[in-house]
Amino acid sequence: MEDVSLYELLRLDPSATPEEIREAYLRISKRVHPDAGGSEALFRQVNAAYEVLRDPVRRAHYDRTGEVDAAAEETAPGWRRADPRDARREPGDAAPTSASGDAGSPGPSTGPEGDREPPPEPPPPPAGPPRPAPRPVSEVVSGVRHGARTHPSGALLIVGVLLLAVASDLPGYTVLAVLGGLVALVVGAVGVLGRSAVARRDAAGRVRAANLEGMTPSQFAVRLCATFEREGYTVYPVGPRGEISADFVCDAPGTRLVVHATPSRAPVDVAEVQRLVAAQSHYGAHGALLIAAGGLTPPARRAAQECAIAAWGRERLVDFLAADVLGPRVTGGPLLAEEIRTGAPSALRGMVLVLLGLASARSRGGTRRPRR
Repeated sequence: MEDVSLYELLRLDPSATPEEIREAYLRISKRVHPDAGGSEALFRQVNAAYEVLRDPVRRAHYDRTGEVDAAAEETAPGWRRADPRDARREPGDAAPTSASGDAGSPGPSTGPEGDREPPPEPPPPPAGPPRPAPRPVSEVVSGVRHGARTHPSGALLIVGVLLLAVASDLPGYTVLAVLGGLVALVVGAVGVLGRSAVARRDAAGRVRAANLEGMTPSQFAVRLCATFEREGYTVYPVGPRGEISADFVCDAPGTRLVVHATPSRAPVDVAEVQRLVAAQSHYGAHGALLIAAGGLTPPARRAAQECAIAAWGRERLVDFLAADVLGPRVTGGPLLAEEIRTGAPSALRGMVLVLLGLASARSRGGTRRPRR
């Protein structure tokens, strides 16, 4: 900087005003900026010259002696990439500092396109989703009770597992806790095996009369069984067997009714009537009912009248199903009993298969010849 005058670096006259110094600095710094292809050393000299000439005290010392005072040389930001916006500050303003607080650290650079605005401060991190308020104890207890009523077998299974888990912590009741846990575990498991079948049967038993066309024969039979049960009958599904055509038998005090039902739209013929008559005789029923959604052929209707068999067409069937009051779903103890009754055959078959497998494995192990 001793070889070249500070005024020559900025292409100024020594009598230039502060505003002319600022404008000259902005113009020349854009040309010599390293990002615009200029020299790093020349850019630092331009910055140093501007830092001296913008300060009236330093400028007066330089005009008087032709040298930059040592104190100004140490503190001047001539050895950093200065921001042209420094020219906008008044002489007494403090120099910008970096985030770390170091006044000599590099600041935001300028480009050939002009002053760059400072990057916007990052927005504060969004607050996380509000934590849900804890549920009241009464609401939790109500939810547990509802779950136990609608899923009794699952609740009993959980109780059995909990009793077995805490049995060792009940010194005086260890044996009772283990026995109770085993019983609850076994009964709950049997109920869980029958739960899906009970749910399907309940859903099929609640199908509306308007949805007859979407029913399969098994769903149709289940729907009718549920309706007859709500009418006070005890229903036993039997199914057709060879020359016997019946879907279920309905018992009531002093009477027995054998029923055959078909959701098909095709009319029922005489052969179907004859098989129902054979089923009435086989089961010792006092009456027989033929439910045909598609109606009966004329010969079949005459045969049903001769054999005293009641025949329902679609209109009578829809009226019968529409008059059925579905009522609330079964929950709690009755539902548990139904699930256990439905799942017991599956559990019994599984136990028999396991015992047979163990016996077979033991017999094979007992007949194995020792090696010589």
